[in-house]
Amino acid sequence: MKSFKSVKESKLSSYKIILFDDMTYESKTILGKSVCTQKGSYYFKSDSLFLNKNNNLQKNIFFDSIYIYNKKQGTLLPISIDLESFKIDE
Repeated sequence: MKSFKSVKESKLSSYKIILFDDMTYESKTILGKSVCTQKGSYYFKSDSLFLNKNNNLQKNIFFDSIYIYNKKQGTLLPISIDLESFKIDE
């Protein structure tokens, strides 16, 4: 399992991506005391991480579906510039 947290720290909200060993993932939006979780599957191709959401009808304003994965730095950079970047959660 690998866990990534949003680079931008905020007291009001935070975001996480958790990659499980069975090739499934959870993306979590944490707002105060409430948590919104989306699930799906993922795969790596070259230096990119692809997230396939279980519910494609929902538009996500926090999480991208493709990230550039820098294994050395432990970062996920979204293809869409306006979305959150992530770093490995140690």
